[in-house]
Amino acid sequence: MLQNYLKTAFRHILKSKVNFLFKLGGLTLALSGLLVIVLYVSYHLSFDKYHEDYENIYRVNARWMENGSLASYAIVPTAVGPALKEAFPEIRSFARVGYSTYYLIKYKERSFRIHGFVNADSTVFDVLTFDFIRGDRHALDNPRSIVLTKSLALQIFGDEDPMNKTISFTDRSDQAYQVSAIIADPPAHSHLEVRALLSLHALTDGGDLPVDPWEIGIDGSGPLYVRLHEGADVQRFISKAIPLLRKKLKSGADRLERNYEIYLQPIKDIHLDPWIYTDFTKKGNITYVYVFSLLGVFLLLIAAINYVNLSIADFHQRSKEIGVRKVMGARKRQVAFQVIVETWIICIAASILSFAILYLFFPDVGQALESDLRFSMLFQPVVLSTVGLVIVFLMVISAFYPAWHLAANKPVNDMKAIGAVGRNSTGNVLLMIQFSISVICICSTFVVGKQIHFFQTKDPGYNRENTIVLYMPDRYPPEKIPVIKDELSRVPGVDAVSYSTFRIVGGYYRDWYRVEIDGQMKRMLLNEVFFDHDFFRTMGIEVLDGRSFDPNNAGDAHAAFIVNEAAVREFGWKDPVGK
Repeated sequence: MLQNYLKTAFRHILKSKVNFLFKLGGLTLALSGLLVIVLYVSYHLSFDKYHEDYENIYRVNARWMENGSLASYAIVPTAVGPALKEAFPEIRSFARVGYSTYYLIKYKERSFRIHGFVNADSTVFDVLTFDFIRGDRHALDNPRSIVLTKSLALQIFGDEDPMNKTISFTDRSDQAYQVSAIIADPPAHSHLEVRALLSLHALTDGGDLPVDPWEIGIDGSGPLYVRLHEGADVQRFISKAIPLLRKKLKSGADRLERNYEIYLQPIKDIHLDPWIYTDFTKKGNITYVYVFSLLGVFLLLIAAINYVNLSIADFHQRSKEIGVRKVMGARKRQVAFQVIVETWIICIAASILSFAILYLFFPDVGQALESDLRFSMLFQPVVLSTVGLVIVFLMVISAFYPAWHLAANKPVNDMKAIGAVGRNSTGNVLLMIQFSISVICICSTFVVGKQIHFFQTKDPGYNRENTIVLYMPDRYPPEKIPVIKDELSRVPGVDAVSYSTFRIVGGYYRDWYRVEIDGQMKRMLLNEVFFDHDFFRTMGIEVLDGRSFDPNNAGDAHAAFIVNEAAVREFGWKDPVGK
């Protein structure tokens, strides 16, 4: 019986090639877009769920008062972790984990400047999941040990056995560290970028830890991760922890400890939650996930409606054929099954073609959306099951209405083409929905296009053409910077050179200042960047009032400040120069 259905379907396809190509083309394009959307959304929703017992892993964030409002930070003082572990049985384990940073390292005669070095407690393997290739979870018990990922070990040592080999850190006065373990490279959906792990206690050799580990602030503090016992009451734990910490925190002139509080952020939410201060991890945007999900629903509806409309037109022409089949004894379910078979053939063909198209164009798609996306991610169980459900849903909604209506129509009406599917109002309603969704998508495309054009053409207030940024090694001696600057300025074609602590769009420090407001010196936390006297000339930034720094004026080094227009508005200054 099925063989007859297939024969009939293929004969009709050969007879109605144009209709078939439109159906197949529409579904293929829609499914190709859906595959990209499902891959993108599932990638961002899967962040950090590979950790064992990830439901009970949290990052400890902090809030304290700044300029009259609570500010959230992704760091806590270094003493918080041990104190919480000692005081509260809810904590199974904890680990202080630093941020990824660059280091200049040396092995034999070769030097490498590599990003991805992370300082962590030796207990990091009790909190976060890493797959060991060589060594075990005690690899960081020795402060002079280092754990490398497989890719970094290959980059440094090549075919040599890396275990127990020694590498030195030029940025740390040539301190030597011994390789104690090799781990697999963390998956792309990790908010931490780790290529090597160093013992947190090694930092004390460089004097980076604060004198008082209970001091509130950015310097010396760091991220803290805790793993709670299953079933622990998070809110009850926080309510007990905050009073304890307020008693232990160092009391300063600003009395930040009075309003200091912590909260636990699930590790699976770090990637998509809104950015907070000092959150220097791999961040996504939940808005993009929502927009892409909505776009996927629109694509699915447009594809299904387009298919139903084409089927309506197609079966209207085949109404007499279907009427003859009914007169010859075909039952309603047999007529409906014929429609379903033809729909499923086209859907399966469209699915295969969409996978092939995505495979061919995936390098461009990945570059445009997310460089960490891989085609192999399509074959993860979650992604495959989602795609499978989408395809089944598309088959059902594309076949249900034509099959039901054609089977329900009376044979005599089929023979006379009366009451055929194409003559009722359903097709018009579907067509209107399809056009409405299309108009919404087209208008949204124009809006986004105008926004992109605005970003590309709007004057940012500095010269971004013919300007390059060179990154200095960490802990580079400040006295050598003028020498490099002088040498670069001698290079033919170089018009100006300047040194800055950050790129112009790359970040800033935060520190407390006393600002003259309404005749009083008011304490405020401000964003700050340090740069030399050639910065404005190099970047083409206009000085609206006053002057830039003067290298011949020794007082500028300690007592001169330049503020932007936003600061002037915030302070309520009428005449800012001299304040």
